[in-house]
Amino acid sequence: MLEKECSILILSRDASVRQAYLTSVFFRKYWADCPYTLCLCTQEMVPEDNKYDKVIYTDKSMEWGARLQKALEQIESEYVILCPEDDFLQSTVNTEAIHRCIEYAKENNVGAIRLCPPMLFTKPYNKEYDIVPEEAIYRLVLHPMLFEARYLGKFAEKKYTPWQFEREGSAYSREMNELVLCSKMPLYNSVHAWSRGMWTQEGYQFLVKSNIDRSLYDFAKVYPWYMKCRDDIIVFIIKTMPHLSTKLQQCRKNADEKKLKM
Repeated sequence: MLEKECSILILSRDASVRQAYLTSVFFRKYWADCPYTLCLCTQEMVPEDNKYDKVIYTDKSMEWGARLQKALEQIESEYVILCPEDDFLQSTVNTEAIHRCIEYAKENNVGAIRLCPPMLFTKPYNKEYDIVPEEAIYRLVLHPMLFEARYLGKFAEKKYTPWQFEREGSAYSREMNELVLCSKMPLYNSVHAWSRGMWTQEGYQFLVKSNIDRSLYDFAKVYPWYMKCRDDIIVFIIKTMPHLSTKLQQCRKNADEKKLKM
């Protein structure tokens, strides 16, 4: 019963219903033989003609972390691949490779594995994986990661925001014994398509190349090149001066929250 082994959880919200639909379309295209349950956790809206096996409803009053907790309560599998609604699969997934990844996690006290490199601050571990050390400021990320469900549940209990999950959750993970690894091979190769209310340039190009109906993505602008350059500079600072990056990331978070309130 492989559906008991793993589930794929797409954590979405009403404002991202179109992205959630596209995620399901690309998922079925590039992982056609997936034996696991594809779950959508939403607020109240569900995309029409979606390709999900299971829909978990929450409500608009619940924080991101509370919705994650509710979703995990309704998922029975031992492992969960957690994905945002705006990471689109762009190449074929090898089911056997994912299964081997799960078996490795079971046998080696692994709490989480990022399924697509690169990842900041990793160190060589073995032939198949790099390790994300305890001191890494981004030990957990909101890009496709395989989690032991019980391990992920500990973070869900904190009811983090997405930003807190990556920063405070990474710090909290140091209190646990489980390893966090990153696959050296792209096991779940996706394109990050949405950022700060706009399509990323690579996401937009991928949608055009995939001949997706333009009405599904022409509703929003494309992330400007100068903002992409700024983000690249921030990533460089994170790599070279991680402590300074904390202040920069907090400033960016505050600016985003201020925009949402306007």
